[in-house]
Amino acid sequence: MSSFVQFANTTKLMQPHFEQAIESLPSVSCIISDGFLGWTQQSAAKLGIPRLVSYGMNNFALAICEIVILERPQSGVSSDDEPFPVPSFPRLKITRNDFEPPFHQEADLKDPHTQFIFEQRLAVSKSHGLHLNARMVVEELGIGLRIMSRNGSVRGAVESPEVEKMARELMEGERGEQVRKKVKEVGENACGAMREGGSSRRTIDMLIHEVSGFSKST
Repeated sequence: MSSFVQFANTTKLMQPHFEQAIESLPSVSCIISDGFLGWTQQSAAKLGIPRLVSYGMNNFALAICEIVILERPQSGVSSDDEPFPVPSFPRLKITRNDFEPPFHQEADLKDPHTQFIFEQRLAVSKSHGLHLNARMVVEELGIGLRIMSRNGSVRGAVESPEVEKMARELMEGERGEQVRKKVKEVGENACGAMREGGSSRRTIDMLIHEVSGFSKST
């Protein structure tokens, strides 16, 4: 994560080549790009093509990040391990340790991470829409085992005996068997979602239909 902003900013060097590639195509209905590639909005506006934003993270994670950025509920706590309530989520409490910088601290407008975040939020606001990774029902997948840190803190060190214990449980134990069954179940459901009539297949068909409407209105 420490090099992410530098990496993302470096991708701006691809912008001229990206625009040349888009212009070489016969017809482009829209551009779908990652939310961290805000420069693609500039290209989309320049070429007169609608841009849709997509994030790998889910709806819940996006909502929490938005609240932390705008409302700063974490500013009232005295330590990184002190839980604080999240506005709009009355039964949820998290800690500053649950976040990577700069989300866990007070905003510093001179900080490159903070500047990058606001640049991307501005680009998203200028885009045609935001494609969200969402499900009607949210549940734990149950395809992993939690390893606890030595002192119980979020970023504490994990001792080798604990790793060995969980590795053996995963390979030989009852919980490991449950995990393998769940992985198989999740895999089958994912394949089913992509088949004709599946939820993911229907969603992509709806997106294509909506994008076709963009082309007719522009």
